[in-house]
Amino acid sequence: MKVLVAINGSVISESMVLYALRYAKQLGYALELFHLRNAKDDLKSVEKTFAHIQTLAKAQDIEFQTLLFDSSLEDELREYVKKESVDIIFCSTRREKKLFEDSFSHKLLELNLDVDLAIVRIVKLVDINTLSSMMLSIKQERLSVRKFTFFATLASSYEAQGQIYSVSQLSKFKFARLDMHQTRQKLQATNHQLRHYLKLSSFMPFELIIKHDFSDDEVQSILYNIVKTESDLVVVGAKRLVEPAFFFGQRPLERLLQETSVNVIAFYTKED
Repeated sequence: MKVLVAINGSVISESMVLYALRYAKQLGYALELFHLRNAKDDLKSVEKTFAHIQTLAKAQDIEFQTLLFDSSLEDELREYVKKESVDIIFCSTRREKKLFEDSFSHKLLELNLDVDLAIVRIVKLVDINTLSSMMLSIKQERLSVRKFTFFATLASSYEAQGQIYSVSQLSKFKFARLDMHQTRQKLQATNHQLRHYLKLSSFMPFELIIKHDFSDDEVQSILYNIVKTESDLVVVGAKRLVEPAFFFGQRPLERLLQETSVNVIAFYTKED
């Protein structure tokens, strides 16, 4: 299997590759960096990134390859994914105001390729190898096997403390009417639904805990929990957060990527 990574020669994209490198190393997959030729990006910077990551991959015995696409992204990439055993594509967000909408990562999503997509928002250019805590944010007990597998793979590669952060969305009116017994019942039901993931974590080299919250603003709760728990990396399901807000407001994913204080991976799963 192969891990495909889109780069543009920037420091941001090169930092993003380090997550893909850890992911590929943990699974024993090949790492392939690709670049779509365009007038905006500096090809010399792209080649420097190729050379740097190749050195890191070689030192860790990771199979490595580089690709340059010349024609349309849709035609070449779609054909490549069909022919090759690609597990996932990593790419970074840009640094402009609209981090996702009309971006390269958005175009990748619109291609509807038969692979998972990890969109990485780099906020801190820190030593990614020192990562010690990770958070996976989910809605209520809705956690797919694919999301957990991705999260667990990265957490295992770092042997980092993992947290599943479950947010139940309630209006302020409904939350105010919850009594202690109802709250306890809701928490017990969520724990029961997620118990299998806790069982699986006992076989993995990292500690996993589950934290619950009730909120009428999921994004704000995620941002607050990031600060409170001092998480180094956050993984969120991108599919539900990419939907537009009411009255053409800002998409939840855009808001999260703009306001986050740590690096975030928006993970989009390609359902069977």
